[in-house]
Amino acid sequence: MILLCGCTHDNNSSDFTIENNNFHVGAEGGTVYLDFKTSEAWTIAQPIVDWISIGRLSGQGDSHISLTVLPNKTPMSRQCSFSISYQHKSKDVIVLQEGSTSSGSTGTTILPPAHFSGKAVKPYQNGKTYASLSWDKVDNAIGYYVFYSQYSSSGFQKIGGSISDLNIIVDTHNGNNYYYVVSYSAIEQSTPSETIRVFVEGTASAGDWNGHTDNPNDNGGDNNGDDNGGEDNNGNDNGGDDNGGDDNKPTAPSVPSGLTATNQGNSSNPIVYLSWNTVENATGYRVYRSSNSSSGYSLLVTSYSNYYNDSAPLEGYNYYKVTAYNDVGESTQSSYASYYYYNKLSAPDAPSNLTVTNKGSDTNPNIRIEWNAVDNATGYRVYRSSSSSSGYSLLGTTYSNYYNDSAPLEGYNYYKVTAYNSAGESEYSSYKYFYYEKPASLNAPTGLSATVDGRYVHLRWNAVSGANGYLIYRSTSAYGTYDYIDATTGTTFDDIPSATGYNYYKVKAYNNAGQTSEYSGYSSCNYDYVNAPAAPNVTASGNSNSISISWTYTTNSQYGKPSKFEISKNDPYTSEWKLLGTVTSNSYTDRDVHPGKNWYIVKAINDAGSNWSYAYSNEIPLSTPTSFSASASGSYIKCSWSKVKHATGYQIFMSTSSYGQFNILDQVDSKDSQGNDVTSCSIYYPASSGTTVYLKIRAIWIVDNSYSTPVFSGESSYKIVKF
Repeated sequence: MILLCGCTHDNNSSDFTIENNNFHVGAEGGTVYLDFKTSEAWTIAQPIVDWISIGRLSGQGDSHISLTVLPNKTPMSRQCSFSISYQHKSKDVIVLQEGSTSSGSTGTTILPPAHFSGKAVKPYQNGKTYASLSWDKVDNAIGYYVFYSQYSSSGFQKIGGSISDLNIIVDTHNGNNYYYVVSYSAIEQSTPSETIRVFVEGTASAGDWNGHTDNPNDNGGDNNGDDNGGEDNNGNDNGGDDNGGDDNKPTAPSVPSGLTATNQGNSSNPIVYLSWNTVENATGYRVYRSSNSSSGYSLLVTSYSNYYNDSAPLEGYNYYKVTAYNDVGESTQSSYASYYYYNKLSAPDAPSNLTVTNKGSDTNPNIRIEWNAVDNATGYRVYRSSSSSSGYSLLGTTYSNYYNDSAPLEGYNYYKVTAYNSAGESEYSSYKYFYYEKPASLNAPTGLSATVDGRYVHLRWNAVSGANGYLIYRSTSAYGTYDYIDATTGTTFDDIPSATGYNYYKVKAYNNAGQTSEYSGYSSCNYDYVNAPAAPNVTASGNSNSISISWTYTTNSQYGKPSKFEISKNDPYTSEWKLLGTVTSNSYTDRDVHPGKNWYIVKAINDAGSNWSYAYSNEIPLSTPTSFSASASGSYIKCSWSKVKHATGYQIFMSTSSYGQFNILDQVDSKDSQGNDVTSCSIYYPASSGTTVYLKIRAIWIVDNSYSTPVFSGESSYKIVKF
């Protein structure tokens, strides 16, 4: 659960320094300490959770505050956020506790934002450059955090507080700026998104992030308008200049130097490697090529690195020049570097050292033909004949120095190989041969019998001459599909069938040469032994009206088929598991749904025993109270609202402004001592005449059950109360 306080944030204030405001606690709980330095008076808004206790809620000056976290017995991680307020500002503190691993999965489901992108944007009027960042909405996310570093893989820090929009404008540094974004929900924070780079050149300062979502003209100033040297937000000139005027005006980059061109391929397949010295303030580089050193240069490619591989040079001389560019413009061309490419090919030589080997078996041959690689060869052609001196025909083409013939001729196989390229084909290599003789076939087994012996079916058959082993097959009908179940080297086998009733068996013989006989005749038996069923695989999902529970199960030689299923549910008010019903189908609908997660057990049962497993539903929301009204009556505020189903209580929030922080004013139970519904309250609040306050309400559902966590409805719209 997460509780967010609606305060005004100023996480970059210099009069308040916090050592750590993000705590990660294991499921076993414990005590952590909140340390901060300030000269100001401060208060902490008590979070509405029962699993965290704060040592002190107010004070002045530097402080060391204990945060005691109770053990988390549920499989879900949980999170609490609260605020430290000072001088109408605040700092957020987040405590994230892991779920209990002994209870199953922690339920982490929130994803990082997708399509995270950013670009440098020019200012409206102040001469600075900013980064505009945006991302896709994430389901279940209630906010986002943006992280920044000047390095691509380290040094990332969170900038600012929680962001509810899907875009933001942030301050930047000159050069490379790296960002990633995470999303968070009521119970967890996602993994980081992809890291993106925003390159900024010129006048960007190194100021802290200020959470701009509109005109970024305040140069990193605070809400009081102090913007480091221009007019502030109230129009007051603070006497500063514009950070140097035109001294930082960006310019086009200088000319690249140190250009070299070398062939990192070979004479027939050249790869001309171009490299040059990097240029400061360059966004990228443009490579030009010509066949003339002094003219005719045309753009070959644009590169963001200080090198390029030209894998298709011109025939003859290749002259290269490079420029550097950025948003301001492009440099002049560098001095040239050259490479001469001569591509006059001749047909390759004939392959040599031909070898022929059977890499398969006698019954499944795979004839491997290998030879030495030939210089300047594009590929090879393999020829075969049944005669060493004539009748060779093309068998196949390969780009490697080997070829596999999986279907040789019966008898003699003679092989020759040629090499080829664009200039022609070589002469034949000398031949090599392989003699293939197909082995005699195996007979099918005879005398197969199948008898039931307790839990097993005992199979027996006669030995087959030349066999090295036997393959056993089973079916549920005499003329149906027979499935392979096992192999043995003897002439007996004990099977545990996966189903009761008649089971049919067949056997094949095999040898080490790779031969397999035909099926034997079948033999059958009536198998009546029953195994207990496997635990079902259960899922549950729905809404506040109903939840659908469904499951699947496995039957095999270890587990029997269930005859029925019992569905039980955990009662959140008593913690007891109560039987909902018994069915023979694979689903059940629960129409008595409570807020939060609804937990279920499904037990699979047959005559031999039972097995069970559990599942819980998605989070079921609690409705927001309707018909909320509030009015002043003397020194009291009278409130009323409509009953919310399943609510165990209601919380009344108050603020002195419609857009300010709403704090809890009162909390009432949903039932009085006689068990009647409570839909109104009278709150003592002495206020002077002319005072105006704003009130909201939300419903809560809290039960004393380790399977259930508190559920809070949304807040109503505010009501205005005037005294």
